[in-house]
Amino acid sequence: MEQAAASQLDLPYRQRVYQLSINETKEYVSAIYLIKDPMRFAGDYKLDDPLSGLTPDSLELKVGCEVILLKTENGFEGQTGVRACNSELLGASYATSKVVLTATQLTSWDQGFNADGEQVWGAEKGPYIFKRRP
Repeated sequence: MEQAAASQLDLPYRQRVYQLSINETKEYVSAIYLIKDPMRFAGDYKLDDPLSGLTPDSLELKVGCEVILLKTENGFEGQTGVRACNSELLGASYATSKVVLTATQLTSWDQGFNADGEQVWGAEKGPYIFKRRP
């Protein structure tokens, strides 16, 4: 996953690798990995063989930031644990992620909060919505 401002696509501000697995209690878990020296992969999504140079030793698990996805009537929903995902971005102490996955879209709401619980980054009014193309 790579995020960048539309005006600076060649300078992503966030790059991550997500791993979806099933844990011992048969829940789906979305783990997040940081990429060491991430800018070397900036724009790789445009290549025929993206991330071909990415190796397991290039990744670092973001402990406490995994999202447990539980089955719902319409798909899956999940979120990080309470104050479990440490963050230092823009004065934050911790971050939260909320995810809803249906057959037609994925919504993702990431926010950072300071030690007093005040939001310091992230969307304020609602999640990003990614709609599936037919």
